[in-house]
Amino acid sequence: DLLTAFVAAMRDYHVSISYHSTERARLPFLVAGAEGKHFLAYIDREKLPLRIFPFRAGDEVVAFDGKPTAEVVHELSARLGCNTAETDLRLAELFLTNRRRSRGDTNIPDGNVVLGIRGQDGKLYKVRIPWDYTPELIPRDVPVRDSGLPEPEAPQVESWAGDSRRAPQ
Repeated sequence: DLLTAFVAAMRDYHVSISYHSTERARLPFLVAGAEGKHFLAYIDREKLPLRIFPFRAGDEVVAFDGKPTAEVVHELSARLGCNTAETDLRLAELFLTNRRRSRGDTNIPDGNVVLGIRGQDGKLYKVRIPWDYTPELIPRDVPVRDSGLPEPEAPQVESWAGDSRRAPQ
């Protein structure tokens, strides 16, 4: 968290940090904000067919895991370093459904997320969707290894005692 915050403090989107980690979680849709609200912008229909997820792009995502969606997006945005507010919000909307420890995310969700979605019929629906979770595959208790470079030779020590002609000047 300290390193991630340090890099974010640069307030420059061209400066980033990446960690060696495989843990991640994704949801098969994207959310985009407009006028303070958040809407489904894309749905992966191979993973969420219309028959099991009867929502469409443009339906409002009112709640995300028990909190207003805007609040969750603002929490994610705050971790980005407060560079340009509008860009931070757009990135946070992308990160809402795509979490990666390699990016510095520390709370990778597992299990289900509960969404509140207002359909185009105006009704509010409660939907439970599982995160597509990939656990950490890189062990954390691996000892530090050498770089593979040859070991430096030990210095050779000579004694010049009694022979001033060989001693360095």
